[in-house]
Amino acid sequence: MDIDEPSVRDSIDRWMRILTIHGDANLTSEERNELLQQVNPPSFTRIEFDTKLDEREKQELSNAVTKVGKQQTYQTAAHLAIDEILISWLAQATGTPRSQIIQRLGLTLAAMPEDTTES
Repeated sequence: MDIDEPSVRDSIDRWMRILTIHGDANLTSEERNELLQQVNPPSFTRIEFDTKLDEREKQELSNAVTKVGKQQTYQTAAHLAIDEILISWLAQATGTPRSQIIQRLGLTLAAMPEDTTES
């Protein structure tokens, strides 16, 4: 079985785009969603098997993948909510605008050597 996986760096870049767009107070909710879909299109996982699956196995696999996708969505929403609260607290505590906190976070992550962001 072979599964395509994004690198940790790709995941960090994707998350930084989410944080940047999500925090833009000048955008409506609809504009945010549209922009997020443009810069972070939905990802698809390609799974290849060495053996053929019968119909029952295909259905079980499809159900499992759907369930994992839902769990991923819930985890992403939880991470975003937590990150937004922490960023808000940091901004309030330091008097630093949210945009500068996000920019500094992005620059810090970008400066990290590749081997520290690989699993």
